[in-house]
Amino acid sequence: MNSSDFAGEKVLAGYPCMAEFLNSHGFETSKSTLSKLGAPSVREQLPADERLPIVGYWGVLPTAIPKELLAWAWRRLRPTHPKMPDTARDQASNVQEAAE
Repeated sequence: MNSSDFAGEKVLAGYPCMAEFLNSHGFETSKSTLSKLGAPSVREQLPADERLPIVGYWGVLPTAIPKELLAWAWRRLRPTHPKMPDTARDQASNVQEAAE
């Protein structure tokens, strides 16, 4: 996994690394899906809370903080059951609270 440690915060660099991280946490995705969602033409059209959490670029590689990426993935879950929105929202807020 391509990552570095900056001021105690791990940073994932590149879509393949981000996809590997999400897959290891149960969110099946690919680097091409993340690449599409991270493209400026797509990303800028989404509401702020739905955007792929890219914090900067290392050369041409987009970077993301793992906790923010995981919270973003939880927010993207579509409800399949009436209780699902609360569960996904609670999980995303738990991830954010743990980050703070």
